[in-house]
Amino acid sequence: MVSPQEEYSRPKWSFWHAVFILAALFVLALPSALIVKFFIRVFLQNLAMILLVILVIRMSGAAISELGLQKRKLGVNIATGLGAGIALFLLVGVLSLFIQYVTGRVPEPQQVVKHLAGLKTPWQLIWPGFVVVVAGPLSEELYFRGMVYPLCRARFGVDVGVLLSALFFGAMHFDLFGLAPIAIAGAGLAYLYQRTGSLTASIMAHGTWNLLTLLVMYFS
Repeated sequence: MVSPQEEYSRPKWSFWHAVFILAALFVLALPSALIVKFFIRVFLQNLAMILLVILVIRMSGAAISELGLQKRKLGVNIATGLGAGIALFLLVGVLSLFIQYVTGRVPEPQQVVKHLAGLKTPWQLIWPGFVVVVAGPLSEELYFRGMVYPLCRARFGVDVGVLLSALFFGAMHFDLFGLAPIAIAGAGLAYLYQRTGSLTASIMAHGTWNLLTLLVMYFS
């Protein structure tokens, strides 16, 4: 049963803090475009997002634990995240294939797919794997589920909050073909965070989803 909206107090940070982080990332992305190595550039963007979230949260007077980072039921949340990540991988895969079948269009390969195509040995997968499976999920979960979702939940309630944060998550990937699958995955991650109360579960789920996707792309 979904808890009523009034049970959730407004976080100490605001929507303007979330907007500030996006603006800062956009500005920082301009010089980072000069970096030739794709995965180094993506890693620096992820690192910048993590540091900006921490900075803004501390400036707002909140504790990092208010983002959902806590040790409570750590093992359970890790196991829950692993299972949810496998489910997300299957769900997003089936939905993507369905959209491709309905539209009759093969989507343009994402940048990460193009760069993975140039890798010749499994050893070369270590650094891209760290970026995609660890750095990416950590930064995105801190921002989208830890910071943005509680704002939407406090303002609109759980159901609409999950929906809005998921649509925002999908839109920020700038992939029209993948908007629906990514948004649905975002809704699943927000729901997981809502049910467990821990960002550990959603980080693990996101990382598992990315890992399975990465392996499929590499070996296909």
